[in-house]
Amino acid sequence: IRNNPKYADDALRFAKMAAADLEANRSFAIMGQGPDRIGLALVDPKSKQVVYDFTFKDRNAADGWMNLYIGFITGVTKKDLAGALPYLYKSTKLLTDQPKPYELIGDYYSSQAEPLINQINQMIADNGKETDADKIKANNDAIKAKVAVLNGVAERAMDAYSRAYTTSPKAEYKTAMKEKISSVYKTRYPDKAPMTVDQWIASTVNKPFVDPATPIQPIADPEPVKTTTGPGSGVGAANGTGVGAANGTGVGAANGTGVGAANGTGVGGAKTTTTPAKTQTPAKTTTGTAVKKPGGVAVKKSIKKRGA
Repeated sequence: IRNNPKYADDALRFAKMAAADLEANRSFAIMGQGPDRIGLALVDPKSKQVVYDFTFKDRNAADGWMNLYIGFITGVTKKDLAGALPYLYKSTKLLTDQPKPYELIGDYYSSQAEPLINQINQMIADNGKETDADKIKANNDAIKAKVAVLNGVAERAMDAYSRAYTTSPKAEYKTAMKEKISSVYKTRYPDKAPMTVDQWIASTVNKPFVDPATPIQPIADPEPVKTTTGPGSGVGAANGTGVGAANGTGVGAANGTGVGAANGTGVGGAKTTTTPAKTQTPAKTTTGTAVKKPGGVAVKKSIKKRGA
């Protein structure tokens, strides 16, 4: 079905019918006798030989796989990841050992992040040509709001990929998922991350998985604090070997043997002030290229795609 969508519609219809029967608690006893036997079987019509005969361990497992089939066909074969989300999410509740639904949900969020990055790049580029101070400030505020939306989407993607990574026992698959997480992590934290990728994964998978139908909440990072120098009430420059601590507007007491001159004849200490960042000219929007956000935070368009 992945490479030949000829029978995708039929497969989708049958999977939905099976899921409906399972969820309606329909009996699957063979010839009406004995316990339910829920599975997939095929007998060759010519040889009458059994081609395959597979039984799900229980009704929930069967329902989980039907929802995963529906989600996969809808999202991958028919290229409608948004339409696949309810089925993929349901399969995560029923199949605790399958990474694929998490990966596909992560792919959906990644697909939503790409246009946001492009919009932010364009907004920064347009604002770089603006000369009116009030418009620059308004544009900066709009850019910050858009970046907050991107942050929320990126964290949803990392969350889903992290669960795919921790669920799968296969080393090759885990490596591929780790690459996806790391790529989105660079978009979320382009400058300085609060923790390592591994720490982020560990802290995330212990929380409940968020239903994709839940609206994404924007995440605004705190404004960076810039340090500027000038005469004032900061730390006085040492006239000896120590560091002078400013004593109001007078002479700072040196931490060594010298005398710190503050606010007067010497160089005043640093004032800590929060200054609005100027809109910066974006770099090219190729993969892996940094684009400056307002406040000096860089966004990287580095979300790598991998075939499902």
